[in-house]
Amino acid sequence: MNPAIASSQVKQWGHRAIITMLGVTAASVALYLAWQGVGYYALPVTERPFHPQHAVLRPAGVLGIRLGVAAAVIFLCLYLYPLRKRVKPLQRIGKTRNWLNFHVLFGLTVPVIVTFHTSLKLRGIAGMAYWIMIAIVLSGIVG
Repeated sequence: MNPAIASSQVKQWGHRAIITMLGVTAASVALYLAWQGVGYYALPVTERPFHPQHAVLRPAGVLGIRLGVAAAVIFLCLYLYPLRKRVKPLQRIGKTRNWLNFHVLFGLTVPVIVTFHTSLKLRGIAGMAYWIMIAIVLSGIVG
């Protein structure tokens, strides 16, 4: 077997392993957040301030802020893929297919993180931005 082909296959396997681990991690975190917060998220918005986890799970809470920052960072990483097409030094790094895999994974992860960041409060201007984001994600899935 050609050593260059074998090296390419090993790199591709490593990429798939990274994407799989990130996907499993994202899904595990989402399931954990849902499991931990089901009692809080199931309450009407007017009763949530009286829940013991309110200080942690509300959008401005300890976890809520961290989820918002994580979503913003991952959201910015989404733009590396289209930027790669226009910036010459980025074009030399990795394969376009691999960049697309990260773009898709991040594009599916951000709405989940944002949903938990908002504590399922999806009304008003922020709610409108949320639903626009969901429409963009759905168009990406269809496209």
